Amino acid sequence: MRSLVKTTILSVSLLAGVAAVAHAQSNVAALPPGAAPAPAVAPVGPAPSPQYVGPSPGQGWYAKEQQTGAAYQPSPEWIGPKPGNGWYAKEQQTQAVVPSPAYVGPRPN
Repeated sequence: MRSLVKTTILSVSLLAGVAAVAHAQSNVAALPPGAAPAPAVAPVGPAPSPQYVGPSPGQGWYAKEQQTGAAYQPSPEWIGPKPGNGWYAKEQQTQAVVPSPAYVGPRPN
């Protein structure tokens, strides 16, 4: 019984709200018969800037590539392999390469 009362009150409230909104819209939309329509306002765009503030048309901004003044010289304190000369382990075959055995999958029909 309690939920029936609650549902009824909410339904009546919703209907009253919809009726009030519909009445308000009809009052606002109704103009007097002899009233002139509101004057149309021409759209106004942004004002042009006195001068273009971006890069010139067709030109972009590109970083200047240049060499640094100092040439590369390794440090005399560096203890290690010379640049480009590294120590690499020698790889040698210890056994002959054995070919794969014959196909051992399911027997063909």
